[in-house]
Amino acid sequence: MKSPGKNTPARRLLDAGADRDLVAKIRAAHVRAVLKQHVKTCGQLVDADWHDGYEEQDEELTRWLLSCIDFVGVALHLVLTYRCGFKLAHDVVKIVADSFDQLTRIPFRCGPDSPWVNNSFEAELRLDGLDLDMDSEDDTTNVTITSYEELVKFAWPVLLGAAADTSATPRVRDTVLLRMIKDACDFEVEDVHKPSQRETRLKAGIIPDAVRNGRDRLKSLVVDRKPAWSRLKTAKKNHLYQMPIDRRYDGTPGRRTRNYHLFQNEDGELDVEAYARSLFW
Repeated sequence: MKSPGKNTPARRLLDAGADRDLVAKIRAAHVRAVLKQHVKTCGQLVDADWHDGYEEQDEELTRWLLSCIDFVGVALHLVLTYRCGFKLAHDVVKIVADSFDQLTRIPFRCGPDSPWVNNSFEAELRLDGLDLDMDSEDDTTNVTITSYEELVKFAWPVLLGAAADTSATPRVRDTVLLRMIKDACDFEVEDVHKPSQRETRLKAGIIPDAVRNGRDRLKSLVVDRKPAWSRLKTAKKNHLYQMPIDRRYDGTPGRRTRNYHLFQNEDGELDVEAYARSLFW
């Protein structure tokens, strides 16, 4: 990892004693590149076989979500442990949210927010900086995540609560917190001053007192200064939609997943009898 400049969130984490590899892992450029590749692969899978390729699409979406959980878990571990680097962690969660927004522009047969996708998925978000533990059965020591929505609705309130704690070094300015609140709300994570349902199920001590201490200040910013952060320019991007192609019928004949075009009559209609006979040749 290239040595971070002075007074940057990454430098503050390193100076506080954070592991260099963990800090490098949540660099914005690295997180963005990994998630971008997942999104690109999903787009290619949908383009290749929208109708019959849903299992491969679901597997790639699962890999995407595991990457998101891994990045967010490391980011939360670092800021909760060392009480600095909040901007870096916020950028990680925002990149994850933007990546999901990109996925919603891909015409999946079962979209990333569909109940059919990842309906049996479950992973543990680790707040200790260790690898994901897929076998943990204790929902009170780690954070069980089953979807993107659960991930960001847990992460942003915890992150902003910690950032708003007045004992953090250096103290996060109101203007920075207002920007963070605006970003979270733009990605439909509201009431960031309140703990999520997942957080309330954790054992005492898993979430540091600093998060609860910062929520009084955070509440005043979210509620009392709503006009101020609501007027801020949105950082949410407008992503283009991918053109859906059902390759059973459309697109280049050589890439079609059905051979209907070989059995069309002179009027361009399917010769059902000829096609049926072909199934038994």
